[in-house]
Amino acid sequence: MLGPIVLCLAAPSAAATPAGRVPADTLSPPVLLNEVLYDPEGADGGLEFVELAARGGVDPATSLEGWVLETGNGARPGEWTVAWIGRTGDRLIGGLFLIGESGVEPAPDAACDLDLQNGPDGCRLRGPGGRIDRLGWGDPLDVSLLETAPAEDVASGLALARLPDGVDTDHNAADFRARPPTPGEFNAPAFAVAVDSLRLDPEGPDPGAAARIEWVVRNVGRTPWTGEVRLLCRVHPDEVLARATADEDAVPPGVVARLGARASPPPGVHLPVSDPAPLGAALPAWPGGAPDLLVNEVLSRPAPGGSEWVEIVSTGASPVDLAALRLEDAAGTVASLRGTLPPGGFVVAASDTTAVRTRWALPGGVALVPGAPWPSLNHTGPGSEAAERIRLTAGEAEAAAAAVPGGAAEGISWERISRRQDGESLATWAASLDRSGATPGRPNSRDGDREIPPARPGALAIRPSPFRPAVDGAVLIALRPGRPIPSCRIAIYDTFGTVIAELEPWAVSRDEHRALWDGRHASGEPAALGLYLICARAPGTPTARAPLVVVR
Repeated sequence: MLGPIVLCLAAPSAAATPAGRVPADTLSPPVLLNEVLYDPEGADGGLEFVELAARGGVDPATSLEGWVLETGNGARPGEWTVAWIGRTGDRLIGGLFLIGESGVEPAPDAACDLDLQNGPDGCRLRGPGGRIDRLGWGDPLDVSLLETAPAEDVASGLALARLPDGVDTDHNAADFRARPPTPGEFNAPAFAVAVDSLRLDPEGPDPGAAARIEWVVRNVGRTPWTGEVRLLCRVHPDEVLARATADEDAVPPGVVARLGARASPPPGVHLPVSDPAPLGAALPAWPGGAPDLLVNEVLSRPAPGGSEWVEIVSTGASPVDLAALRLEDAAGTVASLRGTLPPGGFVVAASDTTAVRTRWALPGGVALVPGAPWPSLNHTGPGSEAAERIRLTAGEAEAAAAAVPGGAAEGISWERISRRQDGESLATWAASLDRSGATPGRPNSRDGDREIPPARPGALAIRPSPFRPAVDGAVLIALRPGRPIPSCRIAIYDTFGTVIAELEPWAVSRDEHRALWDGRHASGEPAALGLYLICARAPGTPTARAPLVVVR
């Protein structure tokens, strides 16, 4: 739900002013200083200009006869030099009038030498009725050369442009912004808004928690604004995290409005950015309640001539801009990525994409991207300990992580056995059973998330049965005890009643636990062909048993 729209004339850089309409304009002259280029690129001579504009609501063809443009000197306050005096016939043309030196393009409406100084300095426009518009830039600057506070002293080649055109709040720092020069043209379109600030409340919400987004917008166009501001995501470019509209009350030119919305983030890590973009700092990362990216497979020890690689999988509903992510190893080496990861898609990031493509035939549609500079993945150490921690980050937030074991065999990848398991648990990772040694861009050989028909409550479901290790890779065993259980243990017995392997199941839900068996003894030796008994034990429940035949 949107909050109320509050209109005021305060600008973020100014002290607060009373709410209401245009008290400054009633004091301002009908013609204003609208844009000043005092420090062109290269030599200043011949390229300086001052643009005048009609104040809002003033006749765009107002006569300029008798108007005077004067330049000041920041080093000698009170000393003004006349640069131009309006003659008979000089008038605004479509609301603008350009005073400039001989090299200004398009040709000025009035040509003269301006000799404007770099800051701190200023100029002023005096009207026949005695009203004056001043513009001072740089600090420190005497108050006689400015209005309230000086505008910034801009870099060479930039102009000071009044935004919105023709709106005067008697505050140079609030009224003028650094912009590329636009002599003889309005500084902003008729219909435009700038975001002065953007805030997320709370500033660092818990994952998945709703937050309030507040925009402080300023109408920098020349007409009243009614429109929409949106909160987008740099990681998911097609997402709209929140939106707020000003369709009930038009925001007048130069007026500040506060727009608010409340929203919850979808799955994934989000780097919020406003559309239009804010002038201030970016918002912190906004995490959803669940991840939408997973490190799914890692080849940390390639065969000679091969390449290290990391497979990343999307589990979300929105495309991911890989350029917004960074791949980092335990030593802190960070690799930049590129491209787009579609919903449900795979991407393989590699140190040598040619070597990966030569070794493995990736399915069509799987992105293969270089990581640069590439982290050097460690694979040494015992398999009971993590040899490498891989992080995928968005800004300062972690989007996915994996801790893979040591003791990797040459040319064999580590596969995630289930997407439901914690990627930083060593029990999540097992060596690929694929004949090629890995499954980049394809479902893992140890697919613990595949569909399995339900068994009656308290019974084991086993697929496939009979089990062919060389063909099926791993058999999936599921226990549905009929009531919630915290954990269970699954053991494999041979016909002599000897336990040849004990499995560590993971929870799919509180009343379903799964495990994978690759047809090997705990020592790694392949089990002989024949009959085996699978037993599942859970606290407070009868032992579930089911036979399994291992065949060729």
